[in-house]
Amino acid sequence: MRTETLSQTDPGFYPTFGPFFVSAEVRQATGSAMTSEPTYRWTAVQDAGQTVAFAGIKPQKNGGAEFVAVYAQGGNVDAKRLAVQAALDDAKGQRLSRVKILAKLENADFYRDLGFESGALRGGFIALEKAL
Repeated sequence: MRTETLSQTDPGFYPTFGPFFVSAEVRQATGSAMTSEPTYRWTAVQDAGQTVAFAGIKPQKNGGAEFVAVYAQGGNVDAKRLAVQAALDDAKGQRLSRVKILAKLENADFYRDLGFESGALRGGFIALEKAL
């Protein structure tokens, strides 16, 4: 598997991510419709030429960032981990200091295993944060 990070201004962005933006399955898995702005960074995990997982990060003016979507086809945890780690590495390379995510409770341990610290509970979600 290999990773590639793009913004929506990159030529490969729409062919890589467009199908996921319109997918009802992805919307259900991520908990909301996906959106993007030119400053967002999207990391794709590709296997045999197909995107199998991705993570999107929204940089913030305060030097932090937040994940706006994380998805892996078929619940592929290895591909998901690779997408999140590559997105974190990219965020660090962009000189961002912290990354937050509002994750479903059942995914909390996945993010804790990657070094995220737990924060407040919000319904069926938990806020987590990681210093870079």
